[in-house]
Amino acid sequence: MFVRSLCIAVAALQLLLPSGEAQGTGEQCERLDGTIGTCMELGRCLQSDGNTQSVINLRSCATTWGDIRQTPVCCRSNPRKVARAMCSKWNSIANNFGICEATETRIHNGIFAQLNEFPHMVALVDRFRNQHAFCGGTLISENFVLTAAHCIEGKKTPSEVSVRVGVINLQDEDSQTFQVLKIWQHPLYRLPSSYHDIALLQLATKLQLSKSLLPACLPTQNGRLQEGKMLTVAGWGKTEVGKLSNVLQKGFGRTVSRFACDDALDKLSNNRVSYSAGITDSIICLDESNSGSCKGDSGGPLTEENVSTCQHIVLGIVSKGSPHCQRTTIPGIYTNVEHYIQWIVDIVWRNENA
Repeated sequence: MFVRSLCIAVAALQLLLPSGEAQGTGEQCERLDGTIGTCMELGRCLQSDGNTQSVINLRSCATTWGDIRQTPVCCRSNPRKVARAMCSKWNSIANNFGICEATETRIHNGIFAQLNEFPHMVALVDRFRNQHAFCGGTLISENFVLTAAHCIEGKKTPSEVSVRVGVINLQDEDSQTFQVLKIWQHPLYRLPSSYHDIALLQLATKLQLSKSLLPACLPTQNGRLQEGKMLTVAGWGKTEVGKLSNVLQKGFGRTVSRFACDDALDKLSNNRVSYSAGITDSIICLDESNSGSCKGDSGGPLTEENVSTCQHIVLGIVSKGSPHCQRTTIPGIYTNVEHYIQWIVDIVWRNENA
């Protein structure tokens, strides 16, 4: 009776999982959503970090009869492995450009960003006003930019957004402007809530990387950031005098615990709508009492630098800065990039399988 029940269960699984041409374990395969995977046993696939979120896209690699856990399915690679592989690629390119050879001249405590200090930083501009950045963004591949979902809210077509790269002073004419081919706004982002404030922009052209134009790495460590970690935020937003900056600015802040952040946000009544469920793992809070993000910085990166490679790791996206931009006890709110790594990898590197 047990054997018969098991066979029925396996047969049901075969009916539920779409199948294609029979493939062996370890072979590259294509999943239902078009992403590239590897054929492996179902049990192993479900244990792989990051794959449980994409079970609906599994495809059967072959028909088997027996233990259901041994059924071969097309499983997506751990997204952190893909992210690490791409980060290694950027590190190799950075070494060829000699990024780390002049670290002693890099400014770490100033206000204005130095040339080539943030080669991943891009400005989102209106196609008719390319000397004004309405938001920032982070280059994470040769043709993808990471930004905030609210930055492209209301943009009906990609043609309404352009991306300026390799720019420090927005008044300079020597930077390049690229058109956006496609916009991905996170499917769970819904106003008036501010959760899932993340979006991807696919550029119409692949960029030629250089010392002043280099993607940032995605985070590959699973888990929340420790409290008190010093991070860097950059953008062309408003300064302490209340005016938008033409020159790229940078500021620093320390991470705040989710509990302390929750308590601080309770002081602002409008946050009850924006963050009705409180501070979740999808959010990073930053103490911005000395410096931090302000209007116009939205979508820009919150980063830390790998001192051994001089590469930036984008940990957060500017979502909602402190209400007074500076000298406030209300933390700044950033989208936690690590929380969305599966979503990012499946779009940006859908054909990569590390």
